[in-house]
Amino acid sequence: MKDKKKVIIVDDDLYFLQSTKERLIDDGFDAITASTMSEAKRVVTENQDADAIVLDIMMPSDGESDLETQMGYKSGLVIARWVRHHYPKIIVVGISGVRSLDTMEWFEQHKIPFFEKGSGEIIEGLNRILSKEDRIKDIRTFIVHGHDDAAKYELKNYLQNTLRLPEPIILHEQPSLGRTVIEKFEDIAHQVNLVFVLLTPDDFINSPPSSNELKRRARQSVVFEMGYFFGMLQRRRGKVLLLYKGSLELPSDISGIIYVDISNGIEAAGETIRKELSVLM
Repeated sequence: MKDKKKVIIVDDDLYFLQSTKERLIDDGFDAITASTMSEAKRVVTENQDADAIVLDIMMPSDGESDLETQMGYKSGLVIARWVRHHYPKIIVVGISGVRSLDTMEWFEQHKIPFFEKGSGEIIEGLNRILSKEDRIKDIRTFIVHGHDDAAKYELKNYLQNTLRLPEPIILHEQPSLGRTVIEKFEDIAHQVNLVFVLLTPDDFINSPPSSNELKRRARQSVVFEMGYFFGMLQRRRGKVLLLYKGSLELPSDISGIIYVDISNGIEAAGETIRKELSVLM
């Protein structure tokens, strides 16, 4: 088990590379360096357990496509995309002495930290980022869902690969171990501390005094599990997030509670989801 945070630093400025490595080591990190794009890929491949990689944006293209790296002006972005695709558990941090508008837009869009060289914020920023990462690793997420498999797996992918939360728990993916459904649910429910409830229009309803116009509602099992988690995790603590899709009848006894509309997809509602989670992480 690692007792130090491992950080990979990639920069073609050898003086900056060495001085930053020494500062990281003095601050209790395990620091590894690379000065070219090809060396960065090799070092990352050999250190897949690294906690973070600090990438300079402007570096020689080093055999990579000059078009993709824009003659070295965006070499760091190429490595950042590669790391995120192949080693998503490694946190990417960008650094540069020059802030181009399109580069900053990319970092902001992907919620990747970025620091200016010489600002003195890199060590402090890494400590803050990795401390938050430790808290995130303690989060155990559960997805309550109905029949909308697309929404279920889109949410799971978003939580795991975009927000980098540990893999969310979906009940039917867990072993039953000879338990009934309710026993399995109760046992697993007490292992989690953050719940997402997907309220999707799965069932038709039609009350006796109404017209023959059919209405939709979420599965009753979803409503039951939502109530269970409200009681267990306490509604006001914000650890049960309600996501709804399309037009459906929502339970009247919890009217007034804010629901996150995911009718246009999970990504479209991402900013609202992140805002709700920001107080928990």
